[in-house]
Amino acid sequence: GPTSARENETREAFRCVNELATEHGLQIRNYGMSGDLNIAIEEGSTMVRLGSAILGNRN
Repeated sequence: GPTSARENETREAFRCVNELATEHGLQIRNYGMSGDLNIAIEEGSTMVRLGSAILGNRN
């Protein structure tokens, strides 16, 4: 997805997705993964993927 090592770019991408979801009346907002889940939640995600946060990094 459109995430970046720069927090402000990731935040802006999530903010744009959230605005589009609002404009189209979508209730579920699925963006963000373990590495950026706090930003995703702050920007309106209702569903995040937590693989490495729960299972650890892949070998």
